[in-house]
Amino acid sequence: MDTETALIRRVAIVDDDHECAMACVEELSAAGWDCVHWATARAALSAAQRPDFPAVVLMDLTLPGEDSFGAIAALKAGGPTREVVALTGRAHDDFVFGALKAGASGYVLKNDVLGRLAEVLEQIASGATPMSASIARRVIASFHAPPVAEPRAQVMALALDAAEADDAPVQARPTEREIDVLQMLSRGLSYAECAGALGMSLDTVRSHVRNSYRKLHAASKAEAVAIAMRSGWLT
Repeated sequence: MDTETALIRRVAIVDDDHECAMACVEELSAAGWDCVHWATARAALSAAQRPDFPAVVLMDLTLPGEDSFGAIAALKAGGPTREVVALTGRAHDDFVFGALKAGASGYVLKNDVLGRLAEVLEQIASGATPMSASIARRVIASFHAPPVAEPRAQVMALALDAAEADDAPVQARPTEREIDVLQMLSRGLSYAECAGALGMSLDTVRSHVRNSYRKLHAASKAEAVAIAMRSGWLT
């Protein structure tokens, strides 16, 4: 096998679930793929600087304390021809559209594809976009839904209403950590998930949210996120 072919037949698995990752390695190795595994996005991003880094990455989206969407974007930016496929158990819209927006080349659910991972990689190699059937239906449905069905659209409308109010109070900019929390909340994460991702306690997250409410004169999480988006503080 020449060097170019070897690189194409290499795949990286990024997943902190060791048992699941080893099952993927065993399955793909039996199908003729050379597999490497990292438990963190941080380790994968460090290895991505090497010329022998695999052209295909299968990445979980619930890596403890890490921004998987940011990792997908960074991996794609570091290798324009690199393909990153979300391999996860999460089917919530925030995960699906967050990953696709970050540059994921596909989105498959573990329960759907374990045992058929070689097919997923063959689809990538042929230029296709592997996607679990339920995810594909959800993506298509998003184009058919009325604007009010989009939670993000509702949030933006709320922000515009607040900005257009004649008696709108003067708002103060939250701190960077408070904005980090609002950013996580805007992606659909719970307070507990925010705490884990940002390396802080649940009480600290709640304190940051309360402070944001006060500074933004918001009465709810949706309103606080909407105002922060309207102000350009969230990406």
